[in-house]
Amino acid sequence: MKRARIVLMDGERGVREYRLDRTRISIGSSGLNQIVIDDPTVSQFHAQVQAEHGVFRISGLGTRQGMEINGQKVEEKALEPGDEIRIGDVLLKFVGDETRSAVTSAGGEGKLRLSISRRAFFAMAVLAVILGLLLLLNAHWIMKLAGR
Repeated sequence: MKRARIVLMDGERGVREYRLDRTRISIGSSGLNQIVIDDPTVSQFHAQVQAEHGVFRISGLGTRQGMEINGQKVEEKALEPGDEIRIGDVLLKFVGDETRSAVTSAGGEGKLRLSISRRAFFAMAVLAVILGLLLLLNAHWIMKLAGR
C-alpha cells in the first residue's frame, strides 16, 4: 500500500511523486526544500505540509502568490485525498495514506472509517480474546468436575 504523497502534475516536467514521510515537508523553489519546484511563480519557501496523528495539513508561508486548494484561495487546510493544490502556476495533487483511518466526508461526519487491514486486525484480536476466555472457562469446569 502506498503512503500519503504529493504528486506534481506538470506537462513540461512530467509527473513526479513525493512521499510525505516526515512530520514536516517544505515546498518551494529553493533547493533547501524537500519538494523543490523550479518555477518562477513559486516562491523560495512557498508552503509546508505537517503531519500530526495521521492528518496532513498544508500551510502557506505568506507569499504574494498565495495558494489555492480545489480552486479556493486558502492559507491553511487539512488535506483530503484528491485535493488539488495550486502553488503559483504549478498544480499538485494530494494522494491520501491508504493505510490510515479516515473521517468520512459524505454523510458520515465524525464517524471513523477503518481500513480493511485494521478491521481484520481488530476482528482477530476480538476472536483471540473470546478464545482465551473460552479456554479459561473450560479449564475452570474441568477443575470443578475433577473435584478440585
